[in-house]
Amino acid sequence: MMHAGMAALSLRDPARPAAALRRPGRAPIRGPAPPRRGPLRAIGGFFGALARLVLATSLFFGALAAGSYFLVGYLIRGEEIETPDLMGRPVADALQILKRHGLSLELEREEPSDLLAAGEILSQQPPPGKRIKRRATVRVVLSSGMRLVSLPEELIGLPRLQAGIRLRELGLEVGKVAYLPSVGRGHEIVLALDPPAGTGVPPGSPVNLLVSTEGPVQPR
Repeated sequence: MMHAGMAALSLRDPARPAAALRRPGRAPIRGPAPPRRGPLRAIGGFFGALARLVLATSLFFGALAAGSYFLVGYLIRGEEIETPDLMGRPVADALQILKRHGLSLELEREEPSDLLAAGEILSQQPPPGKRIKRRATVRVVLSSGMRLVSLPEELIGLPRLQAGIRLRELGLEVGKVAYLPSVGRGHEIVLALDPPAGTGVPPGSPVNLLVSTEGPVQPR
């Protein structure tokens, strides 16, 4: 019997898998078949992918265009900085400040000022804080110092009272009055000024007068 069993086993195909050795009359067990995609569904998937590609391309080129716009604007305008405050500074200091910011200075004119010393910045354009390009020019008005009143030559030869009126019209005051006997000049005629005529003096300054007298000098 052992020989019969071995003969039966030898009759089997060794290349045939064991799973194929089934009992007769039973069908093989299979899993559910995958769903078949219809043609409409395949077309819809294609157009969806195409729409996503178009959207991504539009976003890319939109971002590229926006970046190009800002880059071109920056290149045209150049780098902008705030105008430094130069008011009241000496012109030498203002030049150093502007140089550090890559700016230049242009002197427009000089004007007298009762508040700022000569050589200090009285006004500027553009004003402090305004944004301007580098390498731009800041125009300034320089203080020439306190406004001076020039003593007019025509005060000499005027009567003392009239000369005093003229001095007050100029914003000055009559200082000390000294008398000098002078024959033929008339009485109380202005002979000289102190400071001298033609000198510039600050407003409100006193001006001393030397006037003539035909009689003895009377103390005043």
